[in-house]
Amino acid sequence: MTAKQLCETDKKVFEKLRNFQMNNSFKKIGWTIVIVSVLLVLSGKFFEEPQWFKTIFRNLILIGLLTVSFSREKIEDEMIRHFRGISYRLAFLLGVLYAIIHPYLDYLVDLLLNMENPKIEASYFQIFLYMFMIQIAFFEVMKKRGA
Repeated sequence: MTAKQLCETDKKVFEKLRNFQMNNSFKKIGWTIVIVSVLLVLSGKFFEEPQWFKTIFRNLILIGLLTVSFSREKIEDEMIRHFRGISYRLAFLLGVLYAIIHPYLDYLVDLLLNMENPKIEASYFQIFLYMFMIQIAFFEVMKKRGA
């Protein structure tokens, strides 16, 4: 395989990855996964469940939101793609800011409330949940307003 053929093959693979989206019907599946998983995580507040149970269903929440995020709209045109790109950039920017600022705010609140061992930490679940919710919310708002 020549260098030119290799570059063309890489370009085709990159285009497939760049334009990857699931069918619109996956949006309903994603929301179903999210709702059921949230209910099961909340049930852990009333019943004693092992930590792995909570972790699995938190990960399922993220998988459901990822499915919603990557699902195509019924009418997918240039404007929708533009809104999707803007919402991903905004979610990334706000997610990074959240990941940087949130642990220090938690630490400060713990200090003010006289907690014994305040820690500076953030979980992957909080950060990804925040990013997905920002992306989906801003995408839906932009889509409704058509701005």
